Amino acid sequence: MEGVQRLLVRKSSKIEEWDFWTSEDFKEHIERDPENVSLRIRYSISLLPSPLTLKDLRKRVSVTPAITALANALQTMPESEDLWMLYLELYVKNPSAKDGDVRDMFENGLCYLPECLGLWWRYVAFEQEYSRAEALLKRMLITFVSDKCELKDPILRSSTVLSIAAQLAKLYADTGCNTDLARAFLSTFLFSKEASDVTTFSSDKTPKEAKNYVLPLSLTWASRMLTLQDLAIAWLIYIHFFYHGHIPFSVFHAHPHSYLVRDELFLIKWDAGGMSVRDAVQAPSGAEMSWFKQLFQNCLDSWGSIELGDDASANMAYMAILRNYVSFIELRSKPARVSRFLSGLIECRIVDIDIMLLQPFEDVSNCF
Repeated sequence: MEGVQRLLVRKSSKIEEWDFWTSEDFKEHIERDPENVSLRIRYSISLLPSPLTLKDLRKRVSVTPAITALANALQTMPESEDLWMLYLELYVKNPSAKDGDVRDMFENGLCYLPECLGLWWRYVAFEQEYSRAEALLKRMLITFVSDKCELKDPILRSSTVLSIAAQLAKLYADTGCNTDLARAFLSTFLFSKEASDVTTFSSDKTPKEAKNYVLPLSLTWASRMLTLQDLAIAWLIYIHFFYHGHIPFSVFHAHPHSYLVRDELFLIKWDAGGMSVRDAVQAPSGAEMSWFKQLFQNCLDSWGSIELGDDASANMAYMAILRNYVSFIELRSKPARVSRFLSGLIECRIVDIDIMLLQPFEDVSNCF
């Protein structure tokens, strides 16, 4: 309902001329300026009960006049994101609308605005059934990883792809109750050489995880698609998921943007549980711990294949991976081993230890 409320602000501290317009006044101005999006939206809002609440909609308060006005506006301006967002927000909330009709409206909107993130995420929020949500998220992933994608901002594109991947993994683990499938998808997302391996991932035929070898990052598809900061966040999500069996909710934004992954590196809470085996969290065995250490070491080694240079965000991303590993071995290893590990880093001049230990990465312990 937040989307409706944001767009239905009818009053402000400043009284506007159109606050006193009648329906005929609006029609007269629209006839003179039919492509004025703001005018069309104001007219549609004037046709709604005020104030409009979700309770009103459940009582079947008619929003048909406003929806009709917006539909007429879309015939003139079918590529207006603002018109589509308000139109679909009202259409979805209309109790008389059937699910099939709502889907048709979303599909119509995406025909005109195939890379409109607002439409895609609102569509995802609408789909509650597992198979439909999975299919829609996969379509969205294909759209934004395609070479034909026209999203110009590489940072926005990277964060979008990361959020889609995280939502798919979350869907597999939470709704599908299959942590093995979620982990396999995250492995495919991180370890694959080509985008096609990710976009053709099938829940019917789960690929084997790359448990003994991690490609140099420069050879992975993810390193070409994601910024180094997003790549580090993806790795931390994967490592956290392997160890704890779920994605920490704190990596996502708060409602109503909880579908988006936050642009924040974080520290994993190592002493808050154990590895997930067959959907149940248990204390890791010695063999599992050895494999996990090897995965972390391979992750660190693979970062050496990327030229970090003077890019502060790139160095911070590497620092986050390293900081988490140090935190891990501090908990699981004897002090002497930790000391040797840190000494080795200093001798190799891999990182400034003081800077690494002082970085204010977020602690995700509040997710447990």
